[in-house]
Amino acid sequence: MKSITLEEYQQHFWYPQTMLASLCSLIRNIIINEPLITRREINQRVLDVLSPFAIDKEDTKKKIGEYLVLLESLHEITELHRNSQPSVFLTIRPKWLKLNENNAVLLGNFFDDDLTFQPIDEFDVVRRFIPNENTDVILCNVTQTEWDDFCKGKICEGVQIDSFSKLPNALQSLWNNKKEKLREQPLEALNRDIAVVAGTSGEFFGSANNITGRWRKLYQANDGIYFGRTIEERTDQNRWLLLEKQSAEIRILHLHDEEQWGWLFFQNEGKGFYKIENGVIHFSIPLPQTFELWLNLFASKQPQWGQWHYISDDSSTIERVLRAFI
Repeated sequence: MKSITLEEYQQHFWYPQTMLASLCSLIRNIIINEPLITRREINQRVLDVLSPFAIDKEDTKKKIGEYLVLLESLHEITELHRNSQPSVFLTIRPKWLKLNENNAVLLGNFFDDDLTFQPIDEFDVVRRFIPNENTDVILCNVTQTEWDDFCKGKICEGVQIDSFSKLPNALQSLWNNKKEKLREQPLEALNRDIAVVAGTSGEFFGSANNITGRWRKLYQANDGIYFGRTIEERTDQNRWLLLEKQSAEIRILHLHDEEQWGWLFFQNEGKGFYKIENGVIHFSIPLPQTFELWLNLFASKQPQWGQWHYISDDSSTIERVLRAFI
């Protein structure tokens, strides 16, 4: 029997009317029907369902882990850690989020046969519906949440917000702090094992390991401040860097992790890091993990790098979020 990838499974065995063929929806349904279920039990339930398709088990377990993170970030499930026992998952009390007049999403533990979901495409991972008087009746006992409330909390190390509108200023404060700390670092000899992001926003981003696209070896870059990373895998120190090059010398500041690096880079990229056309958002840079998780509410992530489908009449909502960083 020929093995198929999970992407092939989702593409060819998707049933919008039941929302069961999506792996994300399958995991959600398992946890709703079996609260306090362990990760091992979830893995086994999913493998049992997908066994007729001879899907690679290790690949499946990896994807399950990714979708558990996604569902928890979307406030659909939570993981309870127990002393000396495996952690368990359960769904969170339901709520719904109205994105605009024609787009809303349902989160958490709620089902009703009269509520019709309308996914953007076969890759959509949220339960999406059109809000109207009928859905208001169906969801009368379900809490409606606001975008600002959904986004509050810790964004990355050094950034905690209580509303989305405060995120750009919080990131700017973090950026100012990191620049000051960078200037306090001693000058040292140029390191040839560091790659930095140069080039122009909107160009092919490329790979640091292969020095393609916008990535350059540090010694090839002009003087200035750069976002960079060590080229080789390092376990003794953080790979994600903020650097200042001054001729043959550099200052180096190690950032907390990839997510903090990603948010600061995202904040400083300015215009040109995305374009919207024909129902598709094209990003030219890697997105911070938290922002990518949020984006699932508005759009459907595609197999092609940096591409997301959105509802054709919803570009104003998405652009309002993106323009907060320009």
